[in-house]
Amino acid sequence: MLQATDYLIMAGLAATLIGDALLLLPRQQMLYALGAFFLSYLLYTLYFAANMTMTFYWPIPLTLLIIGAITIATIWSRQETLRWPICTLIGMALVMT
Repeated sequence: MLQATDYLIMAGLAATLIGDALLLLPRQQMLYALGAFFLSYLLYTLYFAANMTMTFYWPIPLTLLIIGAITIATIWSRQETLRWPICTLIGMALVMT
């Protein structure tokens, strides 16, 4: 018997599939693919966070923040029109992590 939160995984998988399909299209559809991946990361995060008790252990978020800042600093100059969508995707991936 599936619960309401179990459908978040299936929706996340569907969003990932849509994002992969959009990557096969011309470069103009890249923003939609990034949006689909962002949505899938968000749905996965909501599913995993629904059954957790939140405690704060500061070295883990600090480490993820440093990794994200280094990654964004590395690719910042190579991105032109998709800078902010890629930064939000990296941020959402770190929140999911």
